[in-house]
Amino acid sequence: MRKLSKSRTYLAIRQPVTVSDGEKRVNIIPSRFFRMTYDIAFEHPCISLQQRSLKITAETFRRELASARTFGFLRDVERLKAIGLARGGSLDNAIVIDDEQILNPDGLRFPDEFVRHKILDAIGDLSLIGYPLLGHVRAYKAGHDINHQLVEKILANPHCWQLLEFPEEHLQEALRVPLPDFSPELALSRA
Repeated sequence: MRKLSKSRTYLAIRQPVTVSDGEKRVNIIPSRFFRMTYDIAFEHPCISLQQRSLKITAETFRRELASARTFGFLRDVERLKAIGLARGGSLDNAIVIDDEQILNPDGLRFPDEFVRHKILDAIGDLSLIGYPLLGHVRAYKAGHDINHQLVEKILANPHCWQLLEFPEEHLQEALRVPLPDFSPELALSRA
């Protein structure tokens, strides 16, 4: 069996696009790859501040993101169930937190599972664009609402992006090229 060379179309960011709402902000800047840098901040002893930056590939998705569970607070569970949400939720597929601790008997799958799940959420939200992205998403305290606003703003501003088509193996070759050291502190600067 021979693997066929197939072209794929990507949406490449050419100019920064930013959305903010109070403390929440998310933007995307040009990049040769799809990268996400995400910061979360919760006033809870189990979450607190978490930051993660990843070049998103099939391998990093499988290894570092796919098993990151959603999370919620015990005080919200009954309210969610009363309005028909969280019906399939359990301690196997969600992290439940009370005011002081994680209630899951086995704890976390990763020390920073909360921010990993936020990255997973953002990837899903951005998939509504309809094309794989080439850009660096930088988010601070972002969630579904502001991610959707970013999708709408990207699509409403076609001068900020370009569709590129090239064979998948060219992207795989580019992914193997080492990048210079990345500084997360600079990722969210307002330069």
